[in-house]
Amino acid sequence: MELGSKLRTRVLKLRSFRRHMAIAVHTSFETVRLNFTRAVLASMSRNHPIPSGRTMSRKRPVGSAKRTRTARSFEQPKKTKVVLLACGSFNPITNMHLRMFELARDHLEDTGQYEVVQGILSPVGDGYEKKGLIEASHRGEMAKLAAESSSWIGVDTWESRQANWLETVKVLRHHRQELLSREPDTDVVGTAKAGRKRKRMDASSATKRRKLEEGPPQRSDEPRLMLLCGADMLDSFGVPGLWKPEDIEEIVSSYGLVCITRGGSDPEAFIQGSDLLWPHRHNIHVVREWVANDVSATHIRRALRRGHSVRYLLPDPVLGYIQERGLYTTE
Repeated sequence: MELGSKLRTRVLKLRSFRRHMAIAVHTSFETVRLNFTRAVLASMSRNHPIPSGRTMSRKRPVGSAKRTRTARSFEQPKKTKVVLLACGSFNPITNMHLRMFELARDHLEDTGQYEVVQGILSPVGDGYEKKGLIEASHRGEMAKLAAESSSWIGVDTWESRQANWLETVKVLRHHRQELLSREPDTDVVGTAKAGRKRKRMDASSATKRRKLEEGPPQRSDEPRLMLLCGADMLDSFGVPGLWKPEDIEEIVSSYGLVCITRGGSDPEAFIQGSDLLWPHRHNIHVVREWVANDVSATHIRRALRRGHSVRYLLPDPVLGYIQERGLYTTE
């Protein structure tokens, strides 16, 4: 019994000794490891000091930086700059003509794809010979007076100064060339070089002549020219013999159309039913005017002939111009 008791005591002491030794070895190892780490950090701080106010952090994975740059590139997509061109009689210009520009700009910029940078009013020339059309000089001056209240809408009288009436597509080509001429390092159609090239072309090649008139392809950084019109112009595309099919296709494919609706019009149905317009439907922007406004120049001319008030239908400077010169008193 005594021998067994002594044996158990020794076994217990041996186990206790081993446990203490293991704890001592582990503690010593941790101490050595901690001291080694401190020595390495001290050496690094002497050779590569860390700027004050900054702490060491884990290195970002290479892929994360790439993902961050990619994400930022989608945050602010580059918007296409747009110039809106409105062609018409403006006989006389009304508040609704100016309102069309504001509606079109809001619609395009709300898509997040466009930035409207300029609006252009282009009165038709005297060669149009429409009944009741007063001289282009008067209509151009009234348009300028109306545009004075806008910071981004202006008037271009190039079309009105032409001796003969011009198709709308030719006016678009002219203004696109004007936009190109403002851009640096641009070979503008109409230079002497382009003129020599046109003379060398075969007179029987109508396709080549047309491409030369249309100008060079649209550049990605070039402001885009769009035709601004009312629903009545869009409806006129369906009048037989009024428009050349190739002109309509060039307008809606190469430029684009912004159409402001009017009461009783259904541009979507017209586009749906047109085999010519349907392939370019994504280039036709239909803008709905939810505030009904059927003011037309025809109604205003009639009211002026009858001596009725048209105030608040026209810009005040335009009304003053008409009254001072006695315009629209007779048909």
